Amino acid sequence: MLRVTLKNLFARKFRLVLTSLAVVLGVAFMSGTFVLTDTIGNVFDDLFADVNRGVDVAVRSKPAFDETAGGPGSQEVRQPIPESLLGVVEQVPGVRAAQGNVQGYALVAELKADGTPGDPVAHQAPSIGVSWGKDRQLSQAFGGDGRPEAGHRPVAPNEVAIDESTAAEVGITGADVRRCARGGGCRDSRVQVVFLQHPAGQYDVVGVFKFGTVGNLAGATLAAFDTPTAQEVMNRTGQFDQIIIAADDGVSQVELRARVRTALRQAGDAGYEVLTGEQLAQDTSDQIRSNLNFFSTFLLIFALVALFVGAFIIYNTFTIIVAQRARELGLLRALGASGRQVMGSVALEALAVGLLSSVLGLVLGILVAIGLENLMRAIGFDLPAGDPVIAMRTIVASVVVGTAVTAVSAIAPARRAAKVPPIAALRSDVTLAGTAGRRTVWGVLFGGVGAALMITGLFVGADWFPGGTAAAVGVGAALVFVGAAMLSPLLAVPTGRVIGWLPARVRGMSGRLARENAIRNPRRTASTAAALMIGLALVSVVAILGASVKQTLSDVLQNDFKAEFSLTTTGFAPLPVEAAQAVRDVLPRAAVTEFRFGQFESDGATDTLLGVDQNLARTIDVHPVGDALTRWRRDGGLLLFSDTYDALPAATRRAGELQIRFPGQPRGETTSVPIAGVFTEKGALGNEYLLAMPEYERVYTDQADVFVSVKLPPGLGFERGRRVIDRALKPYPNVDAKDQGEFQAQQEASIDQFLNLMYVLLLLAVIIALIGIVNTLALSVFERTRELGLLRAVGMTRPQLRSMIRYEAVIISVFGSLLGLVLGITFGLAMVAALESEGIKLGFPVTQLVVFLVLSALAGLFAGVFPARRAARLDVLEAIGNE
Repeated sequence: MLRVTLKNLFARKFRLVLTSLAVVLGVAFMSGTFVLTDTIGNVFDDLFADVNRGVDVAVRSKPAFDETAGGPGSQEVRQPIPESLLGVVEQVPGVRAAQGNVQGYALVAELKADGTPGDPVAHQAPSIGVSWGKDRQLSQAFGGDGRPEAGHRPVAPNEVAIDESTAAEVGITGADVRRCARGGGCRDSRVQVVFLQHPAGQYDVVGVFKFGTVGNLAGATLAAFDTPTAQEVMNRTGQFDQIIIAADDGVSQVELRARVRTALRQAGDAGYEVLTGEQLAQDTSDQIRSNLNFFSTFLLIFALVALFVGAFIIYNTFTIIVAQRARELGLLRALGASGRQVMGSVALEALAVGLLSSVLGLVLGILVAIGLENLMRAIGFDLPAGDPVIAMRTIVASVVVGTAVTAVSAIAPARRAAKVPPIAALRSDVTLAGTAGRRTVWGVLFGGVGAALMITGLFVGADWFPGGTAAAVGVGAALVFVGAAMLSPLLAVPTGRVIGWLPARVRGMSGRLARENAIRNPRRTASTAAALMIGLALVSVVAILGASVKQTLSDVLQNDFKAEFSLTTTGFAPLPVEAAQAVRDVLPRAAVTEFRFGQFESDGATDTLLGVDQNLARTIDVHPVGDALTRWRRDGGLLLFSDTYDALPAATRRAGELQIRFPGQPRGETTSVPIAGVFTEKGALGNEYLLAMPEYERVYTDQADVFVSVKLPPGLGFERGRRVIDRALKPYPNVDAKDQGEFQAQQEASIDQFLNLMYVLLLLAVIIALIGIVNTLALSVFERTRELGLLRAVGMTRPQLRSMIRYEAVIISVFGSLLGLVLGITFGLAMVAALESEGIKLGFPVTQLVVFLVLSALAGLFAGVFPARRAARLDVLEAIGNE
């Protein structure tokens, strides 16, 4: 039986290749994601170990919260430490040198010939400002030996050093820097630097450095200042973000860490985190890795979708193969093979296909990783290069997942093969018994359970489910797809007749035969269409969600947005608070409303709030209840979204205060913040908690706007107001004033960019589905060889035969697309309904959905080209004589 299995496998190489492709592509995407993230992680491990090589111990504050809130503005929060702590550390025995470090926001922009700011160096990665201390051993982040590549470290308030990549982008060369550092003139070595809480200014570039041994930090711009200047411009006067320490010779990192902890405890400062240099390097690298985890998970989801689609292709392929080999399998049974041996033969064939596909996918994954790395660079993350890392986890996961998907998908066909009776060897028209009733029951069961999981996850929450609510929704959707695929044969015949009406009318006999072929075996047609159904359903969901977000944005701008202008930055960069103040200075009677994110903890849970100016009502309508806005403007405190307020305990509502722990407060200590009132619409704000700005500035150390709206004063014309605002914003080249139309276009462009990325990633699943159509039609051509020969013998021309096969592919693809659109619309409507409390309004992209359907028909036509050409090349006499 083993020899028979292997001969069957290698005798049909074309079928083997087509079947393998579905798994190869899915495994390649999965392994490529693992290779990329492992490579990046390894590079950052080495990089930060090199950067922190001279650091033996570091002191910093502990994280304010155990976990971040998630969503915008939810990075890890650490409070600065007092500068006086440096004196305590320096007195510890075994400390050779210690220095305080500062890190914050500093955006570098080139200067034009007339001295005005030009384009900023703004990527998706952060714009970082840091301090450069005097000790060379503790400054190895600025080059391997603590020395710049050109010039010298900054020592004066008007001096800055920048990384190599940033210098190249602003057109500053090493010769320019060396000339400036020697005092030979800095006209060609000067940049504009923008901060968050300090006026922007012009600085002389006196040094260009590498970050450790690479040009920069993953696309981030780095600007280094002397320590006093860094403290001033980054809101750290009298404070540091951390203290780093170099040990005396013979003192180990662990020993010095213990001494520093003891000294801090004795000084009454026991609430700090003390790390060895190795721990600091690993922690910094882990933070980078965690920031990339979302990207990795995002890509893995699409890899699993591709494998899920591939499973349908494999199931369909092996079902057809078993049906075609009914006489062969019957002969094996007649010669003495048991049903278990026949089942094992088919299962072994599936395992061989899965194993081969997994290995090929693993190898191809290296190329996929390179493509994903280039994709990240294209969107602004300039990752440092490194040799590809193929971890054992990647190998095992790729082989196990690819092989398991193939084996599980072939179980049902293998069991069916075991039931082939020996008498089948004596019949030429044998067909395998169907199980339509059982299939329908299982389809209803899977679909019902899946729908229940989705509804629970979307509208109630499913924290009880392994993996949480998102996993429940994903598993539910998968079960619904399986159920729909099992039930779809019930629709294949009537729907196929309707879809095939047009080809039958337009293409005559070829079209009529294509329609009859498509509905002759409804299970096969439905199984082939199921893969495309999944791809089109997911694409439709994405389109509906995207259209809904755009519709919500349009409604908010038209109904709730009263301001003429919005101040925005490129990417996800924060807005300098100085920019808003600059607009206030030139338009004192204008309503300038700033919005700032902040994390807080209440009742053990971490969440985010918005700090908002109390003139909010002049720029945005949040639909307050009663006189809530009047009380809020007068007394400050919190405005709460109505649903959030209703969910508060009755005692909290009666007290009219919410107990909140802000980042600077010790654990166990809270602040009573009065609840001024309630608002009913959060679509314009996207947040449930609005804190009055004076209180926000009192409880948060760092201030950065995420959005600013500007309502012009009465009597000032629109165009004149724009000119005045533009002049005020000249020192801030990363800030633009957009009117409502421009702001909407900018936001929609960002939405479209994300949607296009989703479509590109989902394209893999659609391609696999089209491979399934090619595979099915190619196998059906082999199965119908005699039939096709007879058609040719009675006068059908080669063009007619090709046309028949192509239109059969079109009917199958349109059938799958219609199923996908129905499911996608259903899923999309459910998701929008679940997001209604978040202010999302339904948008329905009719044109896009119609375009998807037309493109699917064209793709099906293309998928039928190869099987059609193969059918047309059949020799008529040989085909007629085929058994």
